[in-house]
Amino acid sequence: MMRNSLRLLGAMVVALTLCANSAIAQNTRADIEAACKKVCQLYVKKDFKGVAAMMTDDVKFVQNNQSFGKAEWLQQTEMMGPQMQDIKMSFKIVQFNAKGNTVNAVIDWAMSAKAPGPDGKPVKFSMTERSKDTFVKKGNKWFLKESVTVKQTMK
Repeated sequence: MMRNSLRLLGAMVVALTLCANSAIAQNTRADIEAACKKVCQLYVKKDFKGVAAMMTDDVKFVQNNQSFGKAEWLQQTEMMGPQMQDIKMSFKIVQFNAKGNTVNAVIDWAMSAKAPGPDGKPVKFSMTERSKDTFVKKGNKWFLKESVTVKQTMK
C-alpha cells in the first residue's frame, strides 16, 4: 500500500513538473511573440534604436555568409530606414524551442514599404525573410543574441 502511494505521489510530481514546464514554455513563447510584435511596431515608427535596445551588445547577424554586429546593423538601418514610407511588418514563429534562458526559433518575417526609386518617386517593395534566431533572457527581458538569414526574397 505504501509503495503504491509513493508511486502515485511520484507520478503526480512528474505530471505537475511537466505541466509547469509546459506553462513556462507557453509563457516564454508568448514573451518572444510579444518581443517580435514590438519589433514590428518599432519598425513602423522607424525607431531603430528601440529595436537595437532589444539586442545583446554582442548580437551577431549572418546574411549571405557574411557576419556583422549591432553597430553595423544600426548604421545600415538608420541610413535606409528614414527614406521608407508606409512600412508594414509582420512575423510568424515557425519553430520554437525553449531551454532555460535560451530560445531558438525559426521566424518568417514580412515587410512592405515605399522607398525612393531611381527617379526619386516612391516605389513599393516587399521583402520576406526566414531567420533562425537565438534569444537570451537577462533579468526578466528577452534579447536577440543571433539571427541567421536562411532565405530572403525581395519584390
